Amino acid sequence: MSPYWLAVAWLPYETDQRRLVRHCRFRNSELLFGARQAAGELWRDFPVAELELTLKGFEVDAFDWESYLLVSRRLREAMALGPAEVQYLEVDDSASIPEVRARGYQILNIVAQESVADPKASDYDLGRLTPDSPEMVLRVGGIALRPDAQADHELFRDRLFLGFQFASDALAMRVLRAGCTGLRFFDPARFDFGPGVPYRTLRGVEREVVRDALGEVIEPELIEAIH
Repeated sequence: MSPYWLAVAWLPYETDQRRLVRHCRFRNSELLFGARQAAGELWRDFPVAELELTLKGFEVDAFDWESYLLVSRRLREAMALGPAEVQYLEVDDSASIPEVRARGYQILNIVAQESVADPKASDYDLGRLTPDSPEMVLRVGGIALRPDAQADHELFRDRLFLGFQFASDALAMRVLRAGCTGLRFFDPARFDFGPGVPYRTLRGVEREVVRDALGEVIEPELIEAIH
């Protein structure tokens, strides 16, 4: 079992992505786009995000919108993280429906950085966006963890792979036990995130398998039980 998981925003299958697109927006989207700051750092003077979410029955605790991860009050309480690990940015949800406002969404910014990846064993490519830009990770096929990897934080970004958020197994279990939805904890060694890719559940490590010829019935299958 992996000691650290990739924490990935993952809408439940019953949530209609097309309906969400029609019923969700940041009213100050252009302002937020221009205010984005570097990953893994404390953001300063970030504007209040004006969330207009009017999709009835939307009960997800975490979802990605315009590259920002919004997390509910319930999820924040389950994670129980401090300012050395995360920064919560204010959201004005006054234009949203009451059931959305009740969830108390805020934007999650992960400020902790660790070095848990093994660059030599990982599958990735470095490159430059322009001839004058610094070298950066352009493609990732899988992140191998160092055998001796031990992080001081429970939610963090790896210093090489800053675009990805890692969670300890203990944090993943707190989130799962609280019944929070919208996050899935994947094995960092795999990056396609489709059926068959292992992920952490309360039972242990599972993968999804297709049960019918049309590919519409997807059910979990236990790979490794963890007690």
